[in-house]
Amino acid sequence: EFDADEISLIIKPEKLGERIKQANVELFNYVQTHLSGIKKQIEAAKEPKELKALRKAAAENAQAGVFNTASVAAAANMSVRTAQRITAEHGTTLQGLIDKVREHRATELLRDNRNDIGSIAFLLGYSDERAFRRAFQRWTGQTPSDYRRQYNKQIE
Repeated sequence: EFDADEISLIIKPEKLGERIKQANVELFNYVQTHLSGIKKQIEAAKEPKELKALRKAAAENAQAGVFNTASVAAAANMSVRTAQRITAEHGTTLQGLIDKVREHRATELLRDNRNDIGSIAFLLGYSDERAFRRAFQRWTGQTPSDYRRQYNKQIE
């Protein structure tokens, strides 16, 4: 029932092994993106306000092209040590938050073919394209060029 307080999708375990007879790639990608967004919202709702403030500060600093830990902590009105303690309590690091923002921004920028990889590296605060390539490969397991090719293939 869609008007209910809770909405759930129930899949019988025996159906999980069956192949899909007719696949709609666009619909699958849409649903996957939507469910990923919902998962992030649920996870974010569980976060303490201090960690939310650090994530927000990292995202805002990224928009301004600033990617250092001291600036993120300052933007969240915390000392670097306090920010490090808060992130450590939640299984991450201050640099990890910054890298997540960079990774997300990188994937967005790579989806637009007008952005060359050198420019993306610069926008994300890397000194050169090689450093960006290494970081992107560490995050995703593929090079920026491979990611872009794979993305373009999916949307065709």
